[in-house]
Amino acid sequence: MPYDISLVMALACAAFYYQAGAKETGSGVPWAGLSVMVSALVIMVFHGGFWAVLAAQLGLLLGITLYRVWRDPQ
Repeated sequence: MPYDISLVMALACAAFYYQAGAKETGSGVPWAGLSVMVSALVIMVFHGGFWAVLAAQLGLLLGITLYRVWRDPQ
């Protein structure tokens, strides 16, 4: 199975979310896990490519941001 650019994007986003989660909450595993699940859903179920994975990851970032603002407004 050759590597696809969408898989590389998914792994890069998971690494980004791991680092961001580690800085925010002390553990990046939940955020990276969400990133991997979203990417897997887009790639395997919807047969999305690079742009679909990127859009899903930006949506995940927006969702996490809105949740954290709603949960802790200060």
